[in-house]
Amino acid sequence: MIPAWAQIGNEITAGMLWPDGSTSNWSQLGKLLNKGYDAAKAVDSSIKVVIHLDQGNDNSRFRTFFDNAATQGVRYDIIGLSYYPYWLGTDYTITINDLGNNLDDMVSRYGKEVMVVEVGGIIPGFRIPTACLCRSLKKSKQFQTTKGWV
Repeated sequence: MIPAWAQIGNEITAGMLWPDGSTSNWSQLGKLLNKGYDAAKAVDSSIKVVIHLDQGNDNSRFRTFFDNAATQGVRYDIIGLSYYPYWLGTDYTITINDLGNNLDDMVSRYGKEVMVVEVGGIIPGFRIPTACLCRSLKKSKQFQTTKGWV
């Protein structure tokens, strides 16, 4: 069985394998990410490589990371985003459009596919978390026919 996707690291906004792979050492982080890409593609060239950051509603965070990745020649296929509005200290209805705008910007700015890979929250009852998940999926589905995954 060959996976469709391989994610290199998890929510790596500050880098991975610190201190060598921190974002304060972008040349080394770029090399590590490219080695991960090469390893996934060595298993099967059809595997899509995901680079995944947290706070998917924060466009500045994503632009900073992926602009630096572009400068370092980092190879990847999909931009993965987490979206946990509860831990952002805000209601999802305030930030959900920012998630959608960031998805749109990532597609247009970098020409990559996008995927919301994590969504959640701790809110009493099921109605609000379910609504948050449904709205997040709806934002993702806007890109499904072009550059998005649900």
